[in-house]
Amino acid sequence: MRFKYYLLALFFVQFTYAQNETKEVDSLKRLIKNVKNDVVKGQLYLDLSHAYLYEINDSTTHYLEKAKPFLNKQPDTIVFKWHHNYMLYYLDVSNMDSASYHREKMLPLKDINNTTKINFSLDSGYFYYYQSDFTNAKDDWEVGYKIALEENNEEEQVSFASKIALCHQQLGNYEQAIDYGQKTLDLAIKNGDKDEESRSYNNTGMLFEKLNQYEKAQEYLLKSYRIDSITGDKEGLVGTLMNLGIVNRKTGEKQNDTTKILLAKKYYEEGLQISKEIGYEQGVQGGLVNLANIELTLGNDKKSIEYGFEAVDLNEKKGNKIAEIISRLNLAIALKNEKRLIEAEAQIKKSLDLSKKTKFRRGEQDGYTVLASIEESKGDHENALRTYKKYVDIKDSISSNEVKNKVNELEISFQTAQKEAALADTRTTLAEKELEVRKKNNLIYGVGGGALFLGLLGYLFYNQQRLKNRQQVKEYELEKALVKIETQNRLQEQRLRISRDLHDNIGSQLTFITSSLDSLKYGMKEEEVKTKEKLTEIGAFTKTTINELRDTIWAMNKEKITFEDLEARLGNLLDQARTAAPETNFDLIINSEINRNDALSSVEGMNLYRMIQEAINNAVKYAEASEIRVTLSQKQKQLETIIVDNGKGFDTQRPDLGNGLTNMKKRIKELEGEIVIVSTIEEGTSIKAHFPLSLNTANDV
Repeated sequence: MRFKYYLLALFFVQFTYAQNETKEVDSLKRLIKNVKNDVVKGQLYLDLSHAYLYEINDSTTHYLEKAKPFLNKQPDTIVFKWHHNYMLYYLDVSNMDSASYHREKMLPLKDINNTTKINFSLDSGYFYYYQSDFTNAKDDWEVGYKIALEENNEEEQVSFASKIALCHQQLGNYEQAIDYGQKTLDLAIKNGDKDEESRSYNNTGMLFEKLNQYEKAQEYLLKSYRIDSITGDKEGLVGTLMNLGIVNRKTGEKQNDTTKILLAKKYYEEGLQISKEIGYEQGVQGGLVNLANIELTLGNDKKSIEYGFEAVDLNEKKGNKIAEIISRLNLAIALKNEKRLIEAEAQIKKSLDLSKKTKFRRGEQDGYTVLASIEESKGDHENALRTYKKYVDIKDSISSNEVKNKVNELEISFQTAQKEAALADTRTTLAEKELEVRKKNNLIYGVGGGALFLGLLGYLFYNQQRLKNRQQVKEYELEKALVKIETQNRLQEQRLRISRDLHDNIGSQLTFITSSLDSLKYGMKEEEVKTKEKLTEIGAFTKTTINELRDTIWAMNKEKITFEDLEARLGNLLDQARTAAPETNFDLIINSEINRNDALSSVEGMNLYRMIQEAINNAVKYAEASEIRVTLSQKQKQLETIIVDNGKGFDTQRPDLGNGLTNMKKRIKELEGEIVIVSTIEEGTSIKAHFPLSLNTANDV
């Protein structure tokens, strides 16, 4: 039984202790009543706990606690099994702290046979993979693979090799991923295992999908589709249909081809129909979320909402809390797009409540950002700011400047609303004063006309004109000030609206994609981990796109970019690079002749940042350098940038170097500057660029 479609989901790990069919459960219960031996009774309670392991109820923990008093009489293998069952239970309910506790208790136990070691290696790998710790997951699965090789157990070799391939893919080690994927395919073909052969084609297809080679991806997925159709593996067929839908949807979005998107919808609908026919709940959940997503892509918000409500109801009935959280979050986004803000707010608050109860920090984090967006759409800028700050408090993957920009954006929106209210009050006060002045003037004119009509007629006329002229000058100056304020507000609002539209529309849709990927992974079974783990990579690509979008919003929010802002931005970039390459030393040097308050234009700042970003990415990915240094200096009216690494270098004249170097040269040329790239295998790579500056101080920004 397999669940292949490439979407984020919970890991429902399995272990081969006992079957949970009703007859065997009843048999175990009868045996317990008649057994007097404490050792045997403890083992029977343990088998009962495993029989209920995936039923999402309290029976598992009930029988584990029943077995606990007998543990002191049991051998290490049984104590190991008791902790293992508890670890699997807590993995199933997403309680990682408790799962970690029981995992640690298993490590020192002795006299464990190879079968138990293989099972522990399998589930320990899931423990790390569940937390996106792909390195440790790979290491644990490699232990199981080594034991399988020693015992010549080809079935286990296939299982572990496919999982190791998936970890390498997540870590960006594509050569190793392909190597292990080929081992899986060779063994499957050798043993005539059509199910595993289909799974290998499916995984290879999604590897090409990750590399954006959609035609190649579809070629392998269709091979999997043909095998599943022949073998009658309905669940496998559902997974393949979902993956075909993903590939065609991405192709359609990339090529702006509605036909491809409609074909993706057809694959999703077929997968959902088969799932309903065979009672395949995970397939139904996945189909509903995918269809909700595709309807949003097609602009059919109402249909997306219909699928969303159905997914929420299904997850709520099945007691799948994490999937329910994600479904409600996605539904809230669709309702917000349809301007059904009250309903959207109700859904997201339920999602947040469940996230807090289950301690699902990812759901709580995403919930706050969607709630802030809804409150902002309602014009409640103050609460939107407060909600977004809650989101900032729990988010640990976003850079400090990106958070600061978003908070500043909300603060500006709130302040703009306050200014507009104050401006309206000022206008009212001016009108009242104008009326009062007119009344006083009329009174003066009337009294003067009655008493001194003849003698003072000329003087009053002159005085009246003088007062009018003064009033007109004051009104004109006030009108100019108001127009200036309104113009500045409108310009600021337009800049905010554009950046907010990018954030709310494109950003929300990208967030919806990652959330949709999350929700579907939670329903997948263990046998499909190879495929669902590949889906996580889609989330990684989407997050990279979100980071790029945030960079653009950061630049749009500023007319000028100070060197202080640029230094902070580059610092964040190097922090990310250190995470990706912890063995590499990164240095950022900004020479003292550069005034931190001086500012570049947004075009200069963004082009310089992108050029440095491309150079660092190339050095990390290809140079295998141990030292990377970025230096900024000002020489007369030129800004000079030097990026140096001690890596293995490359031939700058090779025609297959890609677009990276070309883009760097274009960016510097756009700034009327020059760039020189020198690279040797012995000495590494040096990139020197300079362009003329038209500096502004921070006060001009």
